[in-house]
Amino acid sequence: MVLAISALTFQSTHNYFHQGYAPYREDWRAASAYVLDHAQPGDGIIFTPLGRIPYEYYRTQRNPVPPGPAPLYAPGGANLTYQDFMVTPLGEVLRDARPAPDRVWIVAAWSRLPNGDFDRTTFMLNAVYGKGRRLADQHEFQNITVELYAAVPDSAAANAISPSK
Repeated sequence: MVLAISALTFQSTHNYFHQGYAPYREDWRAASAYVLDHAQPGDGIIFTPLGRIPYEYYRTQRNPVPPGPAPLYAPGGANLTYQDFMVTPLGEVLRDARPAPDRVWIVAAWSRLPNGDFDRTTFMLNAVYGKGRRLADQHEFQNITVELYAAVPDSAAANAISPSK
């Protein structure tokens, strides 16, 4: 009996660590690479809670380390500090974020609800950083959504907001 239980336990443990939680992983390597490969000087970036940590890890694995978009919310400054490991209410993040440039990357992990809509945090980030900008790019990675909002040129905004008579 002990041998049978041990064999089943070993098999379950093996399956769990090799495939069992794969649906619950995020592909930060691919998402970070996409942002770094497509970012332009002057871009800004903002993350849903704790997203900056794996992004910074993969950014620093490149040689040479690219500057990447400037974090709009960086409580400890340019380098990661203990504050980046804390979940901060969205209101405080938006209050303390630096002014957004023309191009803003939003990187959101686990942001999709079962019906496919964004969760409230991602919805609010899209509303705040989408104002005066258009969705220029969107890519889905495993459990991560990467969006780029770019400023709307004045001529396009004027045409889009022409008064109706």
